Amino acid sequence: MAVYLALLAVLILPSLGSAEAGIKKNQETKGILVTAVAHNERTREIARKLFPEDFAVKENGRPQKVISAQKVGLEPAVVAVILQDNLVMSVNNELPEIRKFIRSLPEGSRVMTGYLSSGSLRTRQDFTADLEKAAKSLRIIPGSSFMSPYSPFLQLRDAFKKFEGQPEMRRIALVVSDGLDFSARLRRLGSPFSAYVGTAVAEAQKRGISVYTIYAPAAGRRRSYRRAVNSGQSNLLKLADQTGGESFMTGSSFVTFDPYFKELKEIFENQWYIVYSSSNSGKGYRSVEVVTDFDIDLQHVDGYRVRD
Repeated sequence: MAVYLALLAVLILPSLGSAEAGIKKNQETKGILVTAVAHNERTREIARKLFPEDFAVKENGRPQKVISAQKVGLEPAVVAVILQDNLVMSVNNELPEIRKFIRSLPEGSRVMTGYLSSGSLRTRQDFTADLEKAAKSLRIIPGSSFMSPYSPFLQLRDAFKKFEGQPEMRRIALVVSDGLDFSARLRRLGSPFSAYVGTAVAEAQKRGISVYTIYAPAAGRRRSYRRAVNSGQSNLLKLADQTGGESFMTGSSFVTFDPYFKELKEIFENQWYIVYSSSNSGKGYRSVEVVTDFDIDLQHVDGYRVRD
């Protein structure tokens, strides 16, 4: 019997009621955002019975003091919705579902929208608390191979930087992409991963952003080109996994985004903030492990890096 929990982000909390972006020295408490992903009603019942005292945290292998834990499923979030411009035209049929997702966010949430395109990131709407305005800012994608980004992950890095200065709420990025990085030169690939995925991951981790990816194929590419599909999907999986998010895909294409958004709704409604005090000091990488007193499998990112 298992409930899968995902450790989504690491944030610094100067106090229990507010937070400061990133990781800085001499802070006494850290907030860890945990998402409970229950795959059926039985495991959801287990997740609902968790209490703050059920959680334990280790940092760099050392037990830490858990200060508090609370569900934040109905709390506002800072959300970036990013689509890739050269995807198949059928992605446009999913725009109503994406708009519905934006409108359904808790009151007080802030949303930006943008497009991964040739040249650079194209922001359609800067962060705004007007969810209707953000939803309406989404436009159709042209579905042209001429709009293909050289590296979607370099543009995602730029998108993640826009979270700087936003309120310290849950931070989420929803990315619809084929994950294919032309800078990697497919014919020379010795690894399925783009080197720039790590750049995007580092930027997301630094800012406490959980990245959720939806795979959709690009226009004008042969579906039989399995190496390209596998490379793109591997990149998206890595980006989501290493930021504590989740990657959604169905083979080499998709039928509808509906089941993906149903799963996202389940994830977002079962998020927890766990605040613990750290006994570690200094700069560098800190591994994190979160466990409970129950027989529950915890899936989470490995840790975070302390900024100067």
